Amino acid sequence: MAVRAVREAGLIKRGLLGIAGVFLLLVLIVLVRTFTYGGQPEGVVDITLPEPPAVSAELGARHLAEAIRFQTVTYKSGDPAPEAAGPWLDLHDWLGATYPRVHAALTLEKIVDYSLLYRWQGSNDALD
Repeated sequence: MAVRAVREAGLIKRGLLGIAGVFLLLVLIVLVRTFTYGGQPEGVVDITLPEPPAVSAELGARHLAEAIRFQTVTYKSGDPAPEAAGPWLDLHDWLGATYPRVHAALTLEKIVDYSLLYRWQGSNDALD
């Protein structure tokens, strides 16, 4: 009985050492790959971005407050009905008046009359 217990304890120790060895090997692989990772892939060009424009939190909050006052909530499919489309069309007009440069720079597509999709064309037409 004692010999069998010693043998089982030895097997358990070897199993635990094997698991620890595999774990250490995985840690070593991760560390080596992390520290030998190269910089930029070939063909990638660094781009210097312009400074972002100054943003006014106060103005943004005011615009948000104005925008959410338009009653554009829908409750069922098919809303808004044509006779109830006034707030939606008012919101469209407000967006154009509030953000004229966005409307000049982006392509506007109306989806099912009242939903707006703005497309911002990239500088390289070859890319998706």
